[in-house]
Amino acid sequence: MNMLSRCLPLILLLVCMTATFAEASFPQNQWAFVDSPESADWSTQKSKLVGDYASIMGTLGMMVIQDGKVICSYGDVKKRSYLHSVRKSLLSCLIGIYVESGHIALSNTLASLGIDDVPSLTEPEKKARVVDLLKARSEVYHEAAAETKKMKAIRPLRGSHVPDTY
Repeated sequence: MNMLSRCLPLILLLVCMTATFAEASFPQNQWAFVDSPESADWSTQKSKLVGDYASIMGTLGMMVIQDGKVICSYGDVKKRSYLHSVRKSLLSCLIGIYVESGHIALSNTLASLGIDDVPSLTEPEKKARVVDLLKARSEVYHEAAAETKKMKAIRPLRGSHVPDTY
């Protein structure tokens, strides 16, 4: 199953968040539900399809919330789930919106975007494309902010690989 398929419920949730935080109401103990999906410009049939797809993917629980009210939900949404490395998954889910609208081109390189780092990127590293960054194949091996000794020991040396090769 590809990343987009695994992220679909999250994508739907984020796309549907049209209200600003100031306009939305958030519960203290319990979420409010809409009377029907149609009352919030949704479709009961499409809301069911979202739940069906979440089931196929093995999703533990998900909610679609708009303007502080639950449109539809699936699974045990009261059960706490632990997530790991969610930053990359969220980025992968959201970037498609900007790629499709033309705001981000996956073929742009770090050099063409004027992106550098400290210490400065090498010329081969500057050839890494946005798509390489998203696939974790940029081959830019700078020290990570919270890098452990073990992580440092297994991190490849800078310059040991060119983008999209390792």
